[in-house]
Amino acid sequence: MNFLMMLAISLSFFNIHASNQKTMDWDAIDIPTRDTLSLIANDNYREALESIDKIEKSDLPITIADCLRAALYYRITEEYRTRDFETDFDKAIKRSVDALSKEDKNKEKDPKYKAKRLQFLGSAYGYRGMYRVFTGLWGSAFLDGKRGYDALLDSFDLDNDLIDNKAGIGTYLYWRSAKAGFVKYLLFWGDRKQEGIADLKLAIEKGKIVKLWAMGGLLRIYMEEKKGTLSLELVDKILAIVPNDTGTMRKKAFVLEKMGQKQEAIKVYEQILPLVKSKDNIKLNGKALNTANVQIDTIYNILRLNKEIKGDVDKTSYKIEVEKLKKKITPSHFDIESYVEEIKGF
Repeated sequence: MNFLMMLAISLSFFNIHASNQKTMDWDAIDIPTRDTLSLIANDNYREALESIDKIEKSDLPITIADCLRAALYYRITEEYRTRDFETDFDKAIKRSVDALSKEDKNKEKDPKYKAKRLQFLGSAYGYRGMYRVFTGLWGSAFLDGKRGYDALLDSFDLDNDLIDNKAGIGTYLYWRSAKAGFVKYLLFWGDRKQEGIADLKLAIEKGKIVKLWAMGGLLRIYMEEKKGTLSLELVDKILAIVPNDTGTMRKKAFVLEKMGQKQEAIKVYEQILPLVKSKDNIKLNGKALNTANVQIDTIYNILRLNKEIKGDVDKTSYKIEVEKLKKKITPSHFDIESYVEEIKGF
């Protein structure tokens, strides 16, 4: 469970007054950051990397390109069920944390500059924590969660116009409360889930760059709390903005299944399949994206649900497709091989 889904980056406008009273244009950072995150959410990975490369070449005062690369590679690892880009994630997140952890004493005489750097540092810790949750490294994930939470709080204290920070702060508050052990929860933390939800809603309402990602974080919470109707309402709002967001579509199918609407869930998986197929073999920094794993995962869910409701999808054609795809399976945190074996019995 990703308790750090939305550690934030914000869109805001500042005047940074250094000794020469030069005005810093934060818009030059924030607008491409917002646009890149939207491209990632909509599975437009090649366009997102092109945007990141432009950001890196633009000589911005804060190093943000690797933070965005890490966000992209994490999403591919989770949503496309492949570990092919994990090394790329590891390198990008290390460079990002290393760079953003360093203070620039000359620039940070102005607290607003420091607030901005800490904002991106909190985001970088967040992506690393999300990755560690996904791979089962819970202890180090919680440590990164606390680091990110502290960085975002410090950033917000320096400049409380950074409302988008509330997305990351709220996400941590909720999942820290939801997943804490009983004694620690009772004695040292308390129930701050509602406070976390309120922070996320504030980021959605008033945030300027992470609204979309804050909505994704709130969706995970609604799913955790089994609020099916609210989940589906939020899914529709997200997909109205990023209609090719296969991760959100997958969550929609999951919620529909849990609500007993299995035929509707199958339809969503059938919509996902051509979208992920369309990404097969696209080149990302010279490396081809292999979508075999996620195609098999999606077909597995279609046939599994079809078997449960005794539906009439064309099982033969799906099975033939899986036989071809299994030759392209790559390492994954999901047991794709077991899905292939189960599909044979459907």
